[in-house]
Amino acid sequence: LTFLTIFIAAFCYARQYNRDIQFDNMYITTHFRQIDARRKKAGKSYLLPTRKAERGEFIVPNSVSVHPVELKVVTGG
Repeated sequence: LTFLTIFIAAFCYARQYNRDIQFDNMYITTHFRQIDARRKKAGKSYLLPTRKAERGEFIVPNSVSVHPVELKVVTGG
């Protein structure tokens, strides 16, 4: 029963991740920053720097602080 629960949860997560572009898409990694810098240099549209109001929504992966969204997932588990 535990295996089925984990399998179904993983399947639902993968399906939702592939369908919704904003689902669990809140990490700004170094690779993302490099891509954004290349786009800015090429004169294409870019996303960074974000507005002050938007900065709280994104998670920096190498930050030591725990983001509220991550804390909610951990405590819910």
